[in-house]
Parts: sequence; structure tokens; C-alpha cells
Amino acid sequence: MSPVQRMQARFSLPTVLVGVLAVVLANLPLWLAAVQDDMRRGIFSLDGIIAVAVGFRSRRWGAFLLIGAWLLDLAVAKSITYHFPSPALFVASAKFGGALDLRSLLDPFDIAIFLALAGSFVALLRLQRQKPPTRTLAAIFIIVGTLDVLNGSSAMSMKEFRSLDVNVAGSPALVMLSSVLHNPTEALPLASIKGPNAVGSYLKVRDWMTTHPDGSVFVVVVESLGLPVDPHQRAWLSSRMRPKGAQAVDEESVEFSGPTTYGELRTLCLLVGGYDRLKSESATTCLPRLAADKGWKTSGYHGFTERMFDRAIWWPTIGVQNMYFLEQLKAAGATQRCGAAFAGICDAELLRRAASSISPRSLVYVLTLNTHLPLASTEVSADLAPLCQDAPRSACELLSATGRVLDEVRQVADEHPNSLVLVVGDHAPPFKNKAARQAFSPNRVPAWIVYPAVR
Repeated sequence: MSPVQRMQARFSLPTVLVGVLAVVLANLPLWLAAVQDDMRRGIFSLDGIIAVAVGFRSRRWGAFLLIGAWLLDLAVAKSITYHFPSPALFVASAKFGGALDLRSLLDPFDIAIFLALAGSFVALLRLQRQKPPTRTLAAIFIIVGTLDVLNGSSAMSMKEFRSLDVNVAGSPALVMLSSVLHNPTEALPLASIKGPNAVGSYLKVRDWMTTHPDGSVFVVVVESLGLPVDPHQRAWLSSRMRPKGAQAVDEESVEFSGPTTYGELRTLCLLVGGYDRLKSESATTCLPRLAADKGWKTSGYHGFTERMFDRAIWWPTIGVQNMYFLEQLKAAGATQRCGAAFAGICDAELLRRAASSISPRSLVYVLTLNTHLPLASTEVSADLAPLCQDAPRSACELLSATGRVLDEVRQVADEHPNSLVLVVGDHAPPFKNKAARQAFSPNRVPAWIVYPAVR
């Protein structure tokens, strides 16, 4: 048999089809997920191709590697969706999962993806009874890897830009390994934020505390308070913080990075990084710490458990003297529960209880809860509905829910006209749905400073 004939035999049509079908089955569920889910993943998973190749030699090891490749792919994508600075940190946050209602995190689309994964898994096990298409799989691996490099979407590419705005191929295993071994954001100490907007909001509050030694400050970080892209929706949201009487409001947009704890450190301390890096010496710039050093009373409120992201441990480090979490609030008689996966004290009651701590020479900090995705059943308010005719329903439901939170904050500001009030979002809403996610700025959140009637 001639070399050409031998090559044709090796790449006979059935063998080629078996190899191509195996690669398709390994990637198909995540292709389906990317139709709606903001996965930001490679079109082809190099890990998946390797797992498929191993599966033709050992179905047990191939199954193990394929499940691992799928889990890593999902973890890397979800870490981006939920604004975590690295996949490793997202995986590490699973230790707090016991505090959540995990059933509420699943929607019908998630169930459909799970069924697709199960179907592909079973089909691959049956397909792998065929003759191993080793050369076909090797050729596919080389081709997609080469296209990834040529496109500029590979870490091995020397190009400074992508020819096509797609990620041809990826290895979630290498991404995860890299984040475990070396994540610059977390490996370095906490850093000061230099961005002008965040600095401006922080400096305004800090300077006001200095010039008003007998004043009071009310700081509210609102969960998933995003900056709408639509100008009419943005105006609707801003109208919730309209000043009353002689009060004045500074409206800003703030650049954000990271999950909620990053938003807290940005707002209160002008720091970026993980809360686990906090030391007493690095928290000297934190607003509660500055207030406490002036002899002010400092309080912090959050409607969820004190164990979530170890807030009961690091809040005192930034200067919060009196802490009220779900445990303390329930003991004090709070009974209303709101939220879905993150079910806790209703924000309306939380804000009212927090407002009771406002007095001369005090700083009160509130981290809201109930606008955490996924939302509990929410109706779009009548005045917002006309602005949402062409917008995703889920985006408008969240906008309506955050508007109600701002109404409650505005009421607190009206009832305490001598207090300075800072309201800011922690991060953009982490929608899985692309259209809903794109309804908000990907890198900025709104902020308002409400000044007392007498400045």
C-alpha cells in the first residue's frame, strides 16, 4: 500500500466523522450555554479535546477528565460573570455556599444545560467504543490551536489585537492553574485606588467629616446597583435621589472592579484587593476608622449572616465598632425576610433600623442585600414600565427593585437632613443573560452624595 493509500485509510471518512463528532459533543453543551449565558469562553476547549482523546483509550479516565474540563470551563466563565478577580477565588468562595438557598440559583436554562451535558456525556461514552480517531483528534487540536494563535486570542500569540473578536480556543485548566499559582491582584498587598471618581467621592466624605466634627454620615452600598446604559432609565434611577428642600446632591459614576467586598473596600477605604489582606496598618484610611479615631460612634448593618465573606472578622479592622448582621437583627426582633438565594432581612427594615443609629458624631454603614441576583418575584413599577418596552424584563425588574431601595434611602436622608449621605453601587449586575447584562455599564456604577440642608 502506497503512503497516500495508507494516509487515506487512516483518515477514512468514518474515523474522521467519529473524531469530529466527539469534539462537537464535548463542546456542544457550552456552545448552547453561550447562546444566552455570558460565558466569554473559547469556542473550542482544548481540555475537552484532550479528555475526549483519553476517553478513546480509557473510558473511565476520559470521563473523569471530561467532567473536570466542563467544571473548570464553567468556573472560569462564572468567575467573570460574578466579577471575581480570578477563577481560584471564585472556587474558594464555594465555602460560603452553605448559607445560600442553592435551588434559587438554578433557572430553567441552567437545567437545560445540565441535561445537555448529561446527554453529551452518555453519547460520548457510546461513541468511544469506536476505533480511536487519534490522528483526527490530534489534527483538530493543532488546527484550532493554530487558529487561536493566528487570531491573536491565544496567550502564545505575539499579536496585540485579535483579527476576529472571538476567542477561538482556550484551556480553562491552564487558566485555573495560573490563577492558583500567580494572581497579581491577590498576590500583592492592598493598593490605593487612584481613579478620580472614586477618589472624589471618598475625599468629599472624608473632608466633610473633618469640617463638621459634630456631624453624622450615612453610607449605603447597594447590591448590584448598576449604571443603566439607556439615558431615560438612568434619569429614572437618579430621580429616586432627588433632593428635598435645601439639600443638594452630587451625582457621579464610579469605576468598579471585583465583587461586593471589593466595592466595600473601594467605597470605605479607597483600597483595591481582597479583604483577607487587610491589616490594621492598611486600614488607616478607612472612613469608619477615621470616624472612630475622632471619637465618633461607628455602626455597620447587613441583612445576611455575619459569616458571609468573613465580615464579622474584617469589619472591626476597618473601624466598625457595632455590627448588626442577620443574627443580631433577628435577636433584636427583625422578622421580615426577603430575597431568593441570599434570603435575609428586608432592606426596608434594615435601613430603618440603621437610621435609628444616626446621631451627632456617628458614621453608619449599610450594605444592602435584596437586590442580589437572582431576584425574588419582582414587579416593574408603573412609572418605569414605559421606559422598559424594548429592554430585557430581568434588567427592568432589577432596576425597579434598586429604585425601591433608593426610595428608602432617600426617605432616611429626608428624615435626617443634617447628615451627609453617600449611596453607591458595588458592581454591575452579574446577569447571566447577555442582553440583560449589556443593559448596564460594564465598568461603572452610579453614586450620589446628598449634602445636609446647612452645609
